[in-house]
Amino acid sequence: MTRPAVPAYLDTVLAGDLPPGHRFGLYFAGWQDDWQLPKEGKAEELGKLAALGATATAQLGALRARQAALASQTGDTVLRVSAVSTAPFTTGLGIEHPRENGFAFLDPYGLPYLPGSGVKGVLRRAAEELALAEGAAAQGWDIVALWWLFGFEPASTYLTGPDGNTPKGLEEVAEAWRTAYLRAVERLPADHGPLRTLFELAMPEHERRDLGDDPRRWLRLLAADRTLRERVRTRGALSFWDVLPKPAGERLAVDILNPHHKGYYEGKVGPHDAESPEPAFFLTVPPDSRFDFHVRCEPARLPEPLRERWRELARAAFVHAFDWLGFGAKTAVGYGALRDAAAPAAAATPAVSGGATLSAETERWENAALEWQPGSQTLIARRGSESARLKGEPAKALLEALSKNQRSRLGRGLVLTVAVRRIGNRCELEGLELPAG
Repeated sequence: MTRPAVPAYLDTVLAGDLPPGHRFGLYFAGWQDDWQLPKEGKAEELGKLAALGATATAQLGALRARQAALASQTGDTVLRVSAVSTAPFTTGLGIEHPRENGFAFLDPYGLPYLPGSGVKGVLRRAAEELALAEGAAAQGWDIVALWWLFGFEPASTYLTGPDGNTPKGLEEVAEAWRTAYLRAVERLPADHGPLRTLFELAMPEHERRDLGDDPRRWLRLLAADRTLRERVRTRGALSFWDVLPKPAGERLAVDILNPHHKGYYEGKVGPHDAESPEPAFFLTVPPDSRFDFHVRCEPARLPEPLRERWRELARAAFVHAFDWLGFGAKTAVGYGALRDAAAPAAAATPAVSGGATLSAETERWENAALEWQPGSQTLIARRGSESARLKGEPAKALLEALSKNQRSRLGRGLVLTVAVRRIGNRCELEGLELPAG
């Protein structure tokens, strides 16, 4: 049997204290002598490289300390937000790897990380949802603050509405975003200082005169005129550092996807029930790991009112992202959920009531269909095309309040009256109305 032509020193290297990223990539040891990957023992194979080891742990500590020191030296221009994961975190699954599922490691250190660009994407989405919310739910955000802090994006859904790039079936969602934007424009006061400054920077004087020198009219036109949108060029005042999570137990974890119809998904066979599942294992950062986010601001790029408020707004965006969005990959099924390290480990238990009203601030949905998703620990109430969600310990508390018979019917016809609170374009499940007795 022929053997791979590899340097003689490789065995010595692999026996050393390597970080997981090097074992996963450069020195991946899953190959057999015939350059085939074994079909058995995939989880054990990944488990062998999950430990950080003494060298990588020390290197991670040094890098995290370097970030903390740099943040402390920059004074009020850097905001630090610490969080703890409440679910597995994964990122970079689409990176090519012999085991199909990749993982993002920071070169040349071989340590897991979340790129700053990924942090910005999540925080921008959180800021958009807050900026389009009404009243107290917006937590101080508006569309103008969004553009000053994150920059203007002409292809944003709330500006374009449904267009040629809108996925099929999401046209109504895109139109709802644009409607929310136009309502947000109407809520802006005529003497909005940051809006006036942005208007004057983005538009030549003669075009401002053509618009009647009305910046709100300009905002409305941005949603209707693609050419006008593409002429606006602004860069946000915020920048985001890479995040180096500190894994709980100083090791990564191995998780599993278990598709039961791989042949059908790949277009090789028609749908049938005789296919066997083919497990796909991938790496994660386990729950209870520490994440430290750093946001740097250039105050000179902001109008005066926002120079004093950017930290408050950024914190509100983080809280919203922790509660509703998550970070990294597979967030739709519960991965990447975090909580503020300074907040209690679990939110207050939502109400369960036998009465007609739970709170003056909630909506009452009658005959809402209830569903439980155990993987993401999420309780979902559906009414028509709308849905309200609750995750984690508060959701499990509501689940425990149901009778055994009711729990057996979750997702199979169980309907109840529920209390729901709207936050921007999202709905949060607040409580259930259970029959008295």
